[in-house]
Amino acid sequence: MGKNGGLFNGQSGRACKLLAICKSHSLCRMFRQIKTHVVLCLLFLALTYANAAPKLELPRQAEILFRSPDGRGWLQTGIVKLSYSAALRSFANKLEEQGWELEKTIDLSQGRRQYCELFLWRQEKIKIMLMLWEDKPQQCGFSWGVE
Repeated sequence: MGKNGGLFNGQSGRACKLLAICKSHSLCRMFRQIKTHVVLCLLFLALTYANAAPKLELPRQAEILFRSPDGRGWLQTGIVKLSYSAALRSFANKLEEQGWELEKTIDLSQGRRQYCELFLWRQEKIKIMLMLWEDKPQQCGFSWGVE
């Protein structure tokens, strides 16, 4: 260490002067601004595509009652005016047409008369959860979101 505590034995004064000249130079300022804008744009794009909800086409019988305003939790919730077995077939066929593969089924009925199941579907690295439940004999509710 130099007399004044500098790491470069008195060279830190020269480095500071060069840095001050560079900071005052308009070309250097412009380069720093461009670099900052590029980094912010890349960060924005990364966050946008990382959190983007998958495009999911629902069966034609599905009526959406709620859409998540902030893109969190259940993204869409609604009803399907079909029996539980017909609604299940309709969702399964529509998802398989779009390249989704069923990974897991969890029965949430727990001995109740009405059906309620949670399905985990996968398409490449994206996973979605679909919950389907029986409201009435010819009407089911559904919700789906990204896992």
